Amino acid sequence: MSTPAKVDRAGSKRRRLVEIGVQLLDEMPYADITITAITVRAGMTRGLFFYYFGDKDAYFDQVVAAFLDLQRARFAANDPQAADNPAAWLRAEIDAFLDIMDAHPQSMRTLMEQHWSSQVDDAGATMSDLTAARVTRAFALPEHDPVLRALLVSWGLHCVDTALRVQRTGTWDRVLVGAVLEAELHAVLATYRAPRTSV
Repeated sequence: MSTPAKVDRAGSKRRRLVEIGVQLLDEMPYADITITAITVRAGMTRGLFFYYFGDKDAYFDQVVAAFLDLQRARFAANDPQAADNPAAWLRAEIDAFLDIMDAHPQSMRTLMEQHWSSQVDDAGATMSDLTAARVTRAFALPEHDPVLRALLVSWGLHCVDTALRVQRTGTWDRVLVGAVLEAELHAVLATYRAPRTSV
């Protein structure tokens, strides 16, 4: 029978391994992250790694979930329901996003390359779902319009793609990227709100 102290130590070791994975995501591409690199940095055995996680895929499910939870927490400070001015809220939201891109370019690149951006949180929402819901609340838009949701999810994914492409040029112009992303969302919302005519 496991004692509370043993359970706590096991949980601590699992958390430490996940923390190491989050660090390694920032440092190198996914293909270069080996189980040996993880366990050496953690000061643990490969056997312990396999005992806790089974394989690299199951391990990275937890690593990505931890990384995304950290990013969700960064956005939480910019409460869309408290926004008196949606445009100011959007600038703060884009600024928080660009802070993430500045701090974690390799992690964000890996998330997109491995299609991990579609991983869901405990509530069953992806980061794209979160983005769409936050914009919807801040701009007082209809909550259950599937077309609007698709447009906002697309914009959120486009934000990441645009930032990664600009970073790859070697000339990271954060102010320019922020202005483009802001203008693009305003264009999406203006088009969505405009009267529609048949083509």
